[in-house]
Amino acid sequence: MTYPIPGNDDAIRAITTYCDLVAQSVLDGISAEMAASGVDFGASEELPVETVVEETTAEAPAEA
Repeated sequence: MTYPIPGNDDAIRAITTYCDLVAQSVLDGISAEMAASGVDFGASEELPVETVVEETTAEAPAEA
C-alpha cells in the first residue's frame, strides 16, 4: 500500500463511500482481466430473466 488512508469514521456516508470504492475496484479488476484474456465482457453477460408472479385472490369461505 503506497498511501495509507485512515478509515475510522463510522458515518453511513463514509461506509457507503468505502463500499463503493471497493466494489468499483473489484469491477475494474474483473474487466481488466477479461480484456486481457480476450473475452468480450458485454457479450458474456446473459440477458436477464424476468420472473412473472401471478397474484391470487383469497376466496371468501363458503357460508353454511
